[in-house]
Amino acid sequence: YPALRVIFGTVLSISGRNTEVESKLQTAEFHLENLDSDDEIRDLIGQIAAIRAILAAPFYQAELSISQAEQALAYLHPDNIAVRSIVMSVLGVAYTFQDNRDAAREALTQALVMSQKTGNTFNEMLAASTLGILHENATGLHAAKDHFQRVIDLAGNPPIPIACEGFFGMARLFYEWNDLEKAVEYAEKTIELSNQIENIDTTPNVLIFLAHLNLMQGDITTAHDKLTKAKQSLQQGQFDDSPDNLIAVQT
Repeated sequence: YPALRVIFGTVLSISGRNTEVESKLQTAEFHLENLDSDDEIRDLIGQIAAIRAILAAPFYQAELSISQAEQALAYLHPDNIAVRSIVMSVLGVAYTFQDNRDAAREALTQALVMSQKTGNTFNEMLAASTLGILHENATGLHAAKDHFQRVIDLAGNPPIPIACEGFFGMARLFYEWNDLEKAVEYAEKTIELSNQIENIDTTPNVLIFLAHLNLMQGDITTAHDKLTKAKQSLQQGQFDDSPDNLIAVQT
């Protein structure tokens, strides 16, 4: 039952159990090779490519994400708007990594509209958080706040883990507005949520962010502890263990 394998892989991805996904996809592909191609089979192939595009994003593998997303769009059934909207979000994220802001904004806006039409809350949160980052980078902080707040509003109570990007975005904004108390509050919530997701670098990034706040407050011991945890988290996730922000704070 390759369709069930794809569904299982999708559920694992959404729930943050990313390391378990690829084996399910490979098993599904093995079984699909023995079946005659039709619209349903092509759609499953598209879904597999879509999941791989999603999994490449946390590692900033923009070219891989884009190639898998383009394959997904070529194979997905035209009526599969739910998955197509996710693919458009992934394209938006990948274009953001390449600093192609116009293409990113166009893809994410399409994703947001499609997600709202289909009631795909997970993808609406993904698109909104990335649009928030785009506005933040363009110094449109109040527009960014609207998008990050939308993510938090959609997240439920207790919030689902993917909302971590919305909380982290709010932490950065309150830092810019010199409200360090709220910045810390949102950052700590970010860690609580991001710890539930495998293989994303949000946790080490927010630890580095908190270490910077500790240094501003003169708490060198706590800052050192958070930097140590950040480096361990980066190594465990097989990310670059010396990102620019880590080097800057250590210096």
